[in-house]
Amino acid sequence: MTDHTLLTSMDAHTLLAVVHDLDDGQIVLDKALQVADSLKIPIHVMRVVFDPYADFPMPEGVDSEQLRDVILRDADVQLQDLITATQANARATTHAQAGTEITISSSVVWHKHDWQAIIDCAQQVQASLIMKAMAPPHSGLILKPEDWHLLRHCHQHVMLVTPASWQAKPHVMAAVDVHTDGQAELNDMIVKQAWQFAQMLGAELHIVSAFPDLERWLGPISVTIDFHQARKKLQLSTEHRIGEITDALGIPDAQIHARQGDATLIIKQMARSLDTQLLVMGTVQNTGSRGMWLGNTSEQILSQVHCDVAVIVAQDGAHGTDRTA
Repeated sequence: MTDHTLLTSMDAHTLLAVVHDLDDGQIVLDKALQVADSLKIPIHVMRVVFDPYADFPMPEGVDSEQLRDVILRDADVQLQDLITATQANARATTHAQAGTEITISSSVVWHKHDWQAIIDCAQQVQASLIMKAMAPPHSGLILKPEDWHLLRHCHQHVMLVTPASWQAKPHVMAAVDVHTDGQAELNDMIVKQAWQFAQMLGAELHIVSAFPDLERWLGPISVTIDFHQARKKLQLSTEHRIGEITDALGIPDAQIHARQGDATLIIKQMARSLDTQLLVMGTVQNTGSRGMWLGNTSEQILSQVHCDVAVIVAQDGAHGTDRTA
């Protein structure tokens, strides 16, 4: 049975499921039903639509407002059909029967920018978690896709989902940074939220943290350091710090992983080797000019892993530097 006392900011609120189109909508709603059923919270399903042609100057006799209304009604009919089909599918599966009793509301919004409409809707429905399909990776540095803007600006936790369905007993992986000052509170949020997701899915939870490769940086200038011994001490220190977070949850030592090297590469490798289906990581929400960057580690991870990712958001300045792990 799920222990709801460990929820950090998802108590008794709404799950906002974002449907971009009918292709990604089915998997988003399927996964949203599983999460909402475990949390016993309602779901609000939203779809953002925009057609630039409807905003162009129209010929005489054509009302642009009426055209937008037609497009919105069409999108709403499609959304209602998708919700009905998803509920019917849930009734036909034993693992999600209870999910068919979840209250589901919906809205279709006309907005040029998906991310802004999602944030506005999340505030209106008091969402504690946003679930949406993961956008394809983007190589630009400044012009980021919708996911980057959403993660930069929203105050809610966000789960970006892939088209793959969750297995019966998936692996959940939490990435923490135990070596950066000021990360303790965010690490605690990440681990507890990951534990909650693992309980929901009947999953095995693994905790991963990277520690620096001293030999790479100090080797050229030092011949007196026993790097093997130093590495062992750093690994034990990392495992001990992880243990301080996880002891209360009873996570076995075999599911705690301290690895030497670049955090992005370690997380990518561990996600692949563990066949991870859900990665839980954190980011500090920056504002102003710093807000143009989600965080180098977070950006690289999101562009390289091939699993669902839940991003736990900490407010600017509250939890140190965004290194993730």
